[in-house]
Amino acid sequence: MEKMTLKEFRPDGVTELPYDCECDSLLNKKMFYASELAGPRGARFWLLKEQHHREEDIKVATRYLKRSFDVVGIIKIIKEKKDE
Repeated sequence: MEKMTLKEFRPDGVTELPYDCECDSLLNKKMFYASELAGPRGARFWLLKEQHHREEDIKVATRYLKRSFDVVGIIKIIKEKKDE
């Protein structure tokens, strides 16, 4: 599945933060993700970007996924206020 809507999004987990993270609110920095096996090279991941997430949060989440799994692709799903 190349595309996924917010209604189809079923999280498989939540990203972790680096140990040296000095964040005000740790929960606001974590991102939910879903995954699907893409073939013998690894899995495709979808990150749920909510309104409070910044570009730096996406970079941290992407690094976490690449460090923890065999990643062949990462796609952002943007959750907007009207989706709630």
